[in-house]
Amino acid sequence: MNRLLLILLILPMIGFAQNTITGKIVGQANEPIEYAEVILHTLDSIAIKSELTNEEGVFTFKDIARGTYKLNIQYFSQNIFSKIIKLEGSLDLETIITDAGLNLSEVVITGKKPLIERKVDRLVFNVENSVAATGGNGLDALKLTPRIKVQNDEISMIGKGSVAVLINDRIVPMSGTDLATYLKSLNAEDIKSIEVISNPPAKYSAEGNSGLVNIVFKKSKNDAWNASLRSIYQQG
Repeated sequence: MNRLLLILLILPMIGFAQNTITGKIVGQANEPIEYAEVILHTLDSIAIKSELTNEEGVFTFKDIARGTYKLNIQYFSQNIFSKIIKLEGSLDLETIITDAGLNLSEVVITGKKPLIERKVDRLVFNVENSVAATGGNGLDALKLTPRIKVQNDEISMIGKGSVAVLINDRIVPMSGTDLATYLKSLNAEDIKSIEVISNPPAKYSAEGNSGLVNIVFKKSKNDAWNASLRSIYQQG
């Protein structure tokens, strides 16, 4: 009898943990939209999960609790779709038609590397292959980076309690306004890529639920980086 009771208690928990949300993002001409960022928010506008669509425009969220959420779709910082969904079990949103196709030429250029690379331990946004980053600064480039949010000059990573910024694998000892000011001093056209590391390696000694953003320059910027830090702190 006790065993039966235990099974009855476990079964709802299993169903609770296996809810998924899937869908396919396409443009007006029914072309699949790759690299669209699908963000799941609470009704209080707190982003809890983020996924990128694949080459077929398909995305999948796994292990989502039942409840009511706001689903936002962004294409390199541009909001292209929003919907309130009620999740009572696994949900297939099927095909979602957006206007993202109108902005493709403004975001992507032809290059040797893809615009976004998915690696085992990180997501790489190849800034040098993005037209949208032209003429901007380092903070502007971060605003275009999937899974990174910049609001009121505060940088955050979806699903993480905190985030540290690195320049060429070296941690920048700044935060808040000082960090935003420094990033604004950088030229986006000098940036090769931005790496979003949601599970930092042990060598960075990341504490708790934190992530890393590594800004990689086309050429070494160590000297300029140190000079900029000294200049900013002297002004402070």
